[in-house]
Amino acid sequence: MSDPTAYPLPEVRILGPVSVTAAGPVDPTHRHRLAELGAYLALTAPAGRTAAAVDAAIWPGPRPAMNTRHAALSRLRRWWGHDESGEAYVERHSYAVRAWSDWGQVCALAGYQGGVAVLEEASTADLTAALHLVQGRPFAGAQWRRYGWADRLRVDVEYLLDQIAGELIDREGERSHPGRLALAVRSVAVPWASAS
Repeated sequence: MSDPTAYPLPEVRILGPVSVTAAGPVDPTHRHRLAELGAYLALTAPAGRTAAAVDAAIWPGPRPAMNTRHAALSRLRRWWGHDESGEAYVERHSYAVRAWSDWGQVCALAGYQGGVAVLEEASTADLTAALHLVQGRPFAGAQWRRYGWADRLRVDVEYLLDQIAGELIDREGERSHPGRLALAVRSVAVPWASAS
């Protein structure tokens, strides 16, 4: 029997305008900060999810009061909700979260792990699907003074997207559908890359 109060898996999108979607209630005055907190937790390796790291990433500057972080995590837990088995998408007493992300999907499709992609082993269909997830420059539209923690990630994202685009162009040529898509993604999401 399914739980009628269960929510679908939250979604974190960074391959274009930042968007965090969850089905639970959220106070609009907290939405932007909670979206950033959710994105940070969903996109950061477990070793980087400590109280000090969360504080430095989400509340840069003087360390916030401990109850600030706890209140934000409670709000995020309420917003993201739980699955059909009652498991919260934001775990209590830890910084572990479950969410779908467009970046995670690109990494899975491209075989990207630990900073290394084995693009030659990925199918053209998978690489094309990865580029279809791109809606613009990574973290586009992020509010000023937010997402500073994502600077390194932004570089990694742009690098991998450029590599995928280059691989598709090498395979298919600029005239094919995947080749045209690769050139378009390069021009929008990877501004430093050559479009040739």
